[in-house]
Amino acid sequence: MRKLSLSLGKKLTLLVVFMAVALSAAVILFGYNAYSGTVENEQAEFMGRILRIAARSVDADTIERYMETRVPDEEYIRRVDALRQLREDVGLEYIFVICPTEEGTYYLYDTDLQTPYDTMMEFEAWPDEFLDQKDIFLSGGQPAPIISNYADYGWLLTVYAPLVGSDGEVKGYLGADTSMTDVMAEKHGLLRDLIILMVVITAFFVLAYIYIFHRILINPINNMARAADEYLVSSNEEEGGASSISRLAISTRDELEELSVSLKSMERKINEYICSLDIATQKAERDVLTGVWNREAFKQKVSHYLSENAGREGGAFFMVDVDHFKEINDQYGHITGDEVLKRLANVCRDVFRSADLVARLGGDEYAIFCKSAGEASNMEEKARHIQTLLAEPSDIPDMPQFGTSIGIALTPEDGSDYMALYRAADEALYTAKRAGRNRYVLYRDRRKSDELRQGPA
Repeated sequence: MRKLSLSLGKKLTLLVVFMAVALSAAVILFGYNAYSGTVENEQAEFMGRILRIAARSVDADTIERYMETRVPDEEYIRRVDALRQLREDVGLEYIFVICPTEEGTYYLYDTDLQTPYDTMMEFEAWPDEFLDQKDIFLSGGQPAPIISNYADYGWLLTVYAPLVGSDGEVKGYLGADTSMTDVMAEKHGLLRDLIILMVVITAFFVLAYIYIFHRILINPINNMARAADEYLVSSNEEEGGASSISRLAISTRDELEELSVSLKSMERKINEYICSLDIATQKAERDVLTGVWNREAFKQKVSHYLSENAGREGGAFFMVDVDHFKEINDQYGHITGDEVLKRLANVCRDVFRSADLVARLGGDEYAIFCKSAGEASNMEEKARHIQTLLAEPSDIPDMPQFGTSIGIALTPEDGSDYMALYRAADEALYTAKRAGRNRYVLYRDRRKSDELRQGPA
């Protein structure tokens, strides 16, 4: 049986979970970036204002003169002290002045040191964030704020402002650092909270899927698929009640309910078609005059039974013929002859079980196959019963008295396939006719003329 939940159900589950995760991830990225950008921009803007104030303490033209002598004079020391005081006043970590060149970057002022100094650091020793803007520094442009994580200092936000000399050229850059360690900790905390939110949202969507999709969508579809499967593997209508499809009770008031109604309508049409097909099949397999099986249908059914039960259950093959049927037709007419054939068919059906097979092979020749026949004496009793009933007066007016000759072959001793049994029963039938008619003969007794059984006179 199909399990739709293993296909459509799982696909919908994966789709819903994917959508929930994608939505949650989008919320995380949006919230995280919005928070990070806001904090960093506010901090960088604040530091930019500080640098504009600090730039008043630095004479850009003196940077060029200092780079020529490299001697820290009183003016150099005074400016370092002013920058150090500014750092303490505004709460920055460090304030410094740099002069980028092709060889590297020179530190001219650095409030991190107790004594004035200048030194050169090659570009390769700088963080990658600084190197990404190397061309901007060398060309005198405005670098973007840089956030770096240092082993000794932690997270620092660095902002640069160009120092322009009287000739309009950039002589160096005033830089300032402020700690971002606490801010980064807050960002990590926010990221953790957003991840927790993502898990909660995903769990909510999954639970909503379990309830909504399974209860409203998957379960009705599975019920319809299961009903269709049961209908395919069972009869058109279950014994003692309606079929599994007609018992469907889907009231979702949507396309699924319309689908179940269409499924029930389809079942009715299929049943009607099968019923009409059964009727047509019955007509094709039945004798028109008597309603018993015709020759071809009888042969197929007997052959099928013998192949399915070979060596397990015995059966008996009867050949029954109306004695002097031609004289009955000549004397009483064909209408009466037809009534004789119908009466013989009805008697045979009365004597044998509904599971046994009664057929008219043609003319006045009938065949009967008795399933699970048992002892030969039981079959002889069946033959006597046929002849006894035919000897009784009929309710049909002007119905002549007539006898029958019967030949009986048993399986497996007289044959194990249809043709072998047919020939054996036919030979026994003609033995009965040669012995005087109105009697039955077992195939195995066909040579014992003194034991042939005559029917009632």
